[in-house]
Amino acid sequence: MPKRKLVIWSGLIIFSIFLTILALAKEYPFSLPKAILSIETGNARLVPLTSDASKLIGRRGPFEQQITVFLTQRGWRHKETLGDHIIYEKDNVTLNVYSRFRRGYWWYILDKAP
Repeated sequence: MPKRKLVIWSGLIIFSIFLTILALAKEYPFSLPKAILSIETGNARLVPLTSDASKLIGRRGPFEQQITVFLTQRGWRHKETLGDHIIYEKDNVTLNVYSRFRRGYWWYILDKAP
């Protein structure tokens, strides 16, 4: 019996160390669970997942509307929509946005930082 408890406690300690390391890894300004929580609680409609905002996650709804509002605030102008590919323009520079709806959220990938 004591050997079994030792194995269980060792497993729990290793698992908690793994979770701590995972929580401290900060590639994104928001971790995915925090971003989804922010969207679901109504605090945000669109959340950047990278520090340069080249990957974003958005709320359900018209996909073009929320990314257009986000980019318009940064000086980009909507030029054209080609299915899931949206093109924006600013000072003769083109920004391509690729979108997809997955697991109840819009995922946006921008070809450069806005």
